Order: sequence, then C-alpha cells, then structure tokens
Amino acid sequence: MKFILSSELGRLAKWLKILDYDSYCFKGSNTALISRAIKESRTVLSSKSSVYFNPKVNIFIVKSQNLKAQLKELRDNFSLEMDSAKMFSRCIKCNIELKVLSREEARGRIPQGVYNSGLAIYKCPKCKKLYWYGSHKELAKRYLKLFSG
Repeated sequence: MKFILSSELGRLAKWLKILDYDSYCFKGSNTALISRAIKESRTVLSSKSSVYFNPKVNIFIVKSQNLKAQLKELRDNFSLEMDSAKMFSRCIKCNIELKVLSREEARGRIPQGVYNSGLAIYKCPKCKKLYWYGSHKELAKRYLKLFSG
C-alpha cells in the first residue's frame, strides 16, 4: 500500500517508512495533493477535513493527534501489519528501498565498532546515506507493540 500524507502528518509518514510502507509527506495545495495521489495511485492521509473529495482517490482523515493512536487508526482501517523483518528497509529521507552495501564499500564510512560487529550495512541509492541495525530497531519494536494485539 502506498500513501501520500498532507504536510501536518510528517511524523506519521516517517513511521510508515520505518514499517516499510511507501509513503511521503506532501507540501503543497490540496488540489496538487489529490492530483499527485491519482497520478501515483496513492491513498491520501490527512488530518484536515478540508481535503477535497475526489472519487478517483482514496482519502482517509486521521482523527488523532497522537502517533500511536494514528498508527492504530491505520492498522484498523487498512489492516496494516508490523513485520519486524521489514522494518527499516526504506530510507527515512528519500522513501527508497535500501540496498545492501558490501563490507569493503562500508570500510571507513561507518564507525569502526559497527564495522567490526559484522552487522549488515545498507545504503540509500538516492541520497547515499548509510544505515545499520542498532538499538533503534529494538526501541521501535517496543514502541510499536500496539500491532501485536
């Protein structure tokens, strides 16, 4: 499922990317938001009831201002699942699927402790940012326990 979120839902867009949902925050007019959603076959998420209805696009109004409650709303309405194996597989900045980086390519570009740990290193093909699994993955999984019930 692909989402486009109105600008006030930036934090939610970030967490959807963490959960491996193709999503990004759109900064522009309601008309441009709807037009982009149609062009890219995306579901619109907004907390503004002023988003224009259009029969060609699915629009969902997020009622809560609390991130966990927002995620629950999406889970309940779109059957979103949390698969810990898929978490952190997209660039948080670019929304592009990360690629595995070879150990040699990673040498000197990451902290030596991370390199020595043998952890897999990932790279965004667009912005070139490097990622690896650290304590943030476990913290995110604990934060998102709401998906298990």
